Amino acid sequence: LRIRRKALGEAHADVGWSLLMLGSARLAAGTGEDARQLMQQGLEILAKALPEGHWRTAEARSRLGACLAALGRSVEAEALLRQGYESLLAARGPASPRTQAALQRLEAFHKGQMSAAAYPPAVPR
Repeated sequence: LRIRRKALGEAHADVGWSLLMLGSARLAAGTGEDARQLMQQGLEILAKALPEGHWRTAEARSRLGACLAALGRSVEAEALLRQGYESLLAARGPASPRTQAALQRLEAFHKGQMSAAAYPPAVPR
């Protein structure tokens, strides 16, 4: 992350993606609020750096939604989980592993099973 920030600048999509992935790792490690802050920063950068409807922004919304759900912030979580899934479905299609992971997050939320432990693992780029 430090190298990317130095080489690419704070507003580059790859910096946003790195923040998102670091936040995902922190959520899995049980540091929810720290994870939320990193994921929020990542989403903000991605939303500014990439065109509307880009899959990386959709992935960030889905992951941040899962994080918020794990923190008990259901109203915010549901909107992001749904937006993330619908955007991934439109951008990548139903067979994409990313779309399927976003659907798993949304379904886990609706079943009341969303926690850091239930958080689906990262999907390779």
